[in-house]
Amino acid sequence: MDHPPYPSTTASTNPSMKRHFGEPAGPGGDAAAAPTRLEKKKSLTTKGSIGEGGGMRSVAALQDTVNDLRAELDRLRKNCTCVICQELLFEPYFLQCGHTYCYHCIVQWVKQASNRKSRCCPECRTPLTIQPAPAYPIRNMVDLFVHHAEIHSVPGSGPDLRKQQLEMAEVVKKHLQGPGLFEGMFLKKPTPVGVRDRDDGVLRCPSCAWEVHDGR
Repeated sequence: MDHPPYPSTTASTNPSMKRHFGEPAGPGGDAAAAPTRLEKKKSLTTKGSIGEGGGMRSVAALQDTVNDLRAELDRLRKNCTCVICQELLFEPYFLQCGHTYCYHCIVQWVKQASNRKSRCCPECRTPLTIQPAPAYPIRNMVDLFVHHAEIHSVPGSGPDLRKQQLEMAEVVKKHLQGPGLFEGMFLKKPTPVGVRDRDDGVLRCPSCAWEVHDGR
């Protein structure tokens, strides 16, 4: 009994055998659609290079941002520094002209004035007729600088700044409990309500000479 001939499985007609024996497949074969290992490797290498370059650019941009923030922090710290003693404004007080100095420097500056009329701002020379007021926002910012130094700065600088801050606060506290802020130099002396008439033993108005009753 004759059997039908088996289908040919030679390498010349079977695409899979062509791949096995290294022969190129036909235009419509599987190998034409699938990328080779070399092509895949080239693709991965190209993608990796782009990714690495992007990462380097990201690191550079981040470093630029950090540098900008440091510069802004330095400028902010400069604005929180007393221009007289070049120390942080631990207890800042602003004058009526708007300039701000540390409490200790204002006390020393006012002390050296020969009289009330010669008291003026160290920078713009505006006469000082009103007691300086505390600058709370600046004091709060300085406290942040001190806290930052305690955590990040060179060992020793943080505790030293905190010590200076506490010492200055203690000076202000003692003045408040004693002679008053700025050692009482801005306190107005009470003006006499009248002139004492020694003959009659009464106070008289210095303007009209009438007797003063109940301070009027």
